[in-house]
Amino acid sequence: MAYDASREKQIDFGKVAKNQRGDYIKVQRIVPLDSNRLQSIDVRNMYTATDGNIYPARQGGVRLNSELVVEVMKLMYKAMSSEERLDFQNEISEIDNEEDDLDYGEYTEQGDD
Repeated sequence: MAYDASREKQIDFGKVAKNQRGDYIKVQRIVPLDSNRLQSIDVRNMYTATDGNIYPARQGGVRLNSELVVEVMKLMYKAMSSEERLDFQNEISEIDNEEDDLDYGEYTEQGDD
C-alpha cells in the first residue's frame, strides 16, 4: 500500500549528493495536520531515474519523531571524528547566525522531487 501524505505537511530542507550517479539524501520536516501527533524529521535515500526525476530509493530512510531527534543527533556527534566535529560546529554557527532563522523551507507534496 502506498504511503498517504495527505494528512501532513512535508517541508523540504534540502538534499545532499551521495555520488555522481544522482543518488541523494533528502531531509524534510514532517508536520502532521492533526495537532495531537508529533512532528518529525525524515531522512530519505533518493535516486535519479532515467526519466530525470528524483524518487525515493528502495532502501528507504528513517523518520524520527521530535522526541528522538536530539538524542540521535547527540549520538551521531559522538560518533564523529575531531575534524568532522569542527566542520559540524562551523556549519551550525553559520545556521545560527543567519538572519532569517524562521524560514522552514518550501512546502511540498510527497513526490514533488
